[in-house]
Amino acid sequence: MNFAPPVFLAQAQGQGLIGMVPFLLVIFIFYFLVLRPQQTEQKNHQALLASLKKDDRITTTGGLHGKIDEVREHLIVLEVAPKVLVIIDKPSVKQRLTEADSAASTKEPAAGASKGS
Repeated sequence: MNFAPPVFLAQAQGQGLIGMVPFLLVIFIFYFLVLRPQQTEQKNHQALLASLKKDDRITTTGGLHGKIDEVREHLIVLEVAPKVLVIIDKPSVKQRLTEADSAASTKEPAAGASKGS
């Protein structure tokens, strides 16, 4: 049996709601700092994969640079050197390179640069 007056019971229930405010605040902050940016990044990556076409220059997550020779459903045939073709999974594409990026990645080292160390 509960002998507490109804006034005290109402106060105890009200404090339970106030006690949940920090927990709800943490969930709200977590959503906007972690989940939302991750969802937008995933959406942008899916749009990038859908827009890839032949002769685009790309970089993979493994650091491989090349020109797209063929786009298949889940695969991409990538030309990494003249007549050297590599088949990669589509999701491994990290970014599409612009003309300036492409020129910088194919530029040869300066004549005086050391090659070994």
